[in-house]
Amino acid sequence: MSTDSDNRSRTWLWIVIGGSAFFLFVLAVFSLVYIAVKNDNKASFASGFGDKIAVVDLEGVILDAKEFNKTIKKYDDDSSIKAIIIRIDSPGGGAAASQEMYQAVKRIRDKKKKPIVSSISTVGASGAYYVASATNKIFCRPGQHRGQASA
Repeated sequence: MSTDSDNRSRTWLWIVIGGSAFFLFVLAVFSLVYIAVKNDNKASFASGFGDKIAVVDLEGVILDAKEFNKTIKKYDDDSSIKAIIIRIDSPGGGAAASQEMYQAVKRIRDKKKKPIVSSISTVGASGAYYVASATNKIFCRPGQHRGQASA
């Protein structure tokens, strides 16, 4: 026969076990969020173990190529990354910066070390399309082939 104190002890035991499990779950979620936020917000990886695909955003007016070229080179040098996707939403920009970006992308494509493709979302005009033309393949929605980009 169990007493009131035994029932209370068991109740507290289950509360402690349940609270600990909940705490560990919340800790795991916050850890994953922290890791996701810590990653470079200009580029992201398809997460998991083993082979990865790098995604590089080319957004807004193209004024400077340094950060883009540094990111592209970093992903080209990383052997765990098997392909690079350039996500484009840009009206273009400066000719010199676009040319530098084009050459960096073309270097990766010509090495044939890893595939590099572009995906045009809303706008991919002028210098942005020039950068996309250096990739192995250009992807866009069917309605975009009139005046903006063609695949």
